Amino acid sequence: MESSATKLPCLDSGETPRCSSAVYPDEMDFIRRWFQALTHPPATSLLKLTAIRNGWDTMLESRSYLNCPLCLGGRQYDTGLGVHADSEADYPWEWHNKMMADHRRARPFYYGDFYPLARCTRSTDACLAYQLHRRDLHAGLIVVFRPAASPYIQAVFPLRGLNPRTQYVLEDTDSGQRTCAAGEILASTGLPIPIDQPRQSRLLFYQKQ
Repeated sequence: MESSATKLPCLDSGETPRCSSAVYPDEMDFIRRWFQALTHPPATSLLKLTAIRNGWDTMLESRSYLNCPLCLGGRQYDTGLGVHADSEADYPWEWHNKMMADHRRARPFYYGDFYPLARCTRSTDACLAYQLHRRDLHAGLIVVFRPAASPYIQAVFPLRGLNPRTQYVLEDTDSGQRTCAAGEILASTGLPIPIDQPRQSRLLFYQKQ
């Protein structure tokens, strides 16, 4: 894949991916916090408000309009929007429903095998990627994130836990495109995943055909 100016590099995972039991101890805390942030983001980080009309004063994120903790019915909330009087927020419910559907679809794989597909690092130019796999379901998912400073427009990751004699169907949740590949190819040659723009992520599900 080429840009209009020059050919950008592709990331090829050079080392064998390791499951969580083989990760170095100093990486485990980073993996745990990274995975927690990806699977349980703060509620307000999911908001994509395109237009806000506050009836009075200024709307605050995770604070009341008086700049106090958010409370409703005697219960305090850590996240939310503090507004006053007749207020409206234009919220993309279609996008919200899709994100929740993806989350519900991914949830069963949180209880399976976890494989880092790229070495865990705090560097802002290195792609982050992991695979969740359920051997009993013959299925799993792949998540790849391209940070802001990453020059890579495509990453190639050999997958783990697959049956080399089985065909797998892979689905891109953004485009809905489905492709078929042999487990032997996915485990050896790897799966190329293009990410055209920085600060973007890709979520793919796969299932035994």
